[in-house]
Amino acid sequence: VREGFRESQARLESILIELRGRVLDVGVGEPHSLAKIFARWDEKDESGASRVRYVGIEPEIRRIKELHVRYSGLDIRQFGAESPGLGTELGAPDDLFDHVLLLRSYNHLTDLYLAFSNLVGLLKPGGTMVVVDNTAFGLVRSRKKIKDLRSCELEGQAPFEHYRNHGSDEALKVLMPFGLTLVEHHPVRADTANQWILVMKKVGEAEEATEKPS
Repeated sequence: VREGFRESQARLESILIELRGRVLDVGVGEPHSLAKIFARWDEKDESGASRVRYVGIEPEIRRIKELHVRYSGLDIRQFGAESPGLGTELGAPDDLFDHVLLLRSYNHLTDLYLAFSNLVGLLKPGGTMVVVDNTAFGLVRSRKKIKDLRSCELEGQAPFEHYRNHGSDEALKVLMPFGLTLVEHHPVRADTANQWILVMKKVGEAEEATEKPS
């Protein structure tokens, strides 16, 4: 399993390190996992501009403050993927993103339809969406727990919660109707890590999905 995770993480890093242009990170999480990537992203192009323009969105202000203590240079804005008017706030339609990242934030989205309506609208035609998550344990919630969480949501105080436990095949069924085509698919299997990876492309020529070799 450890070897499988190392291979999965190495593939993810190889995908991220090649990104160029405007990048949206949905649910910033732990930026230390992007440390190697940030170092490359700071490289300049021929005009002297950074090769990557990074924007992160995170719904919890407390979390943003914590992140800015350690990573003061990050452009992190207080929005959820489901936030009304997200596109306008982030520059659409004049300044769309070349890439959208959901690094272990997919299963934390409260409303997949609203979230991906917003996120796909922010992505340039031909741009890519990288979705990564883990399939770890079955999701068990008592009725009381669910009721308490819904109360927290209504009060704007919901904690960082898993709302589902989708694997990559279930995520594909959600994503495909939004005009995304599959470029690369690394599913969870018995001989791999519990981390899955999807690379999707917006309104482009469909590319043949590449399954990770055994």
